[in-house]
Amino acid sequence: MARKIRYICAPGLIGATGCMGLVASARGSIINYDLTWGPTQQPAVIPLTFPTFNTSLGTLTSVTIAGNASMSVELIIVNITSSPQGFTSGFVSEPITVTNGNGTSFSETINTIITAGNITGTANAGPLVATDFAGNVTNTPFPSASIQSSEFPTFESPGGLATITIDVNTGNVTQGANFGSDPPSMEFSSGHANIQGDVQIAYTYTAPIPEPAAINFAVIGGSMTLLRRRRNSRRQSATVRHRPE
Repeated sequence: MARKIRYICAPGLIGATGCMGLVASARGSIINYDLTWGPTQQPAVIPLTFPTFNTSLGTLTSVTIAGNASMSVELIIVNITSSPQGFTSGFVSEPITVTNGNGTSFSETINTIITAGNITGTANAGPLVATDFAGNVTNTPFPSASIQSSEFPTFESPGGLATITIDVNTGNVTQGANFGSDPPSMEFSSGHANIQGDVQIAYTYTAPIPEPAAINFAVIGGSMTLLRRRRNSRRQSATVRHRPE
């Protein structure tokens, strides 16, 4: 923590009352916002609005963005044969990207891929019968990103609002390692995901060092009062010593 020492001396008092050192510290503070979003079905673009940093509080030194996401998925598998068919390792993956309010990405990449995998089951006998299979994944974290100082204006303005967007792209439906036979007995018809999460915004800033004006005046005022008393005392002593007989 930075420390600044300001010395105040009343005129004529050095050696009598001396100087007083007033110590003030630069205060580092953090403002946090926790924004929740969803549940929503992919694909989706979700705007999140939150207060900007009020520059009257001090100097913004960092902006960090982090988050988590979870989703429930549905795989629809079509069995093209006349007998039940099993499968393993099916999954749905969803890319999630955080961009600023105008839809452009930050200089830092803020994204993650959330995956509900290892879905197994047996598709009902066909031909051409669709069977639904569900899977879930929870609490997949975003990599935390520190916004570059050149992008601080996006988050600065007294009393304003900032917007970031959560872009949940159309994910991939992958058949996995063990699906059907050759020729394939099943095929993926579609995959859906309902996804939700939260994003944390943290402003770190340094508050200005307050000028201790009131203390300054109190110290100087008290010192001047003491000086006047000493001068009055000396005058009275001189009058007594030089009183004529």
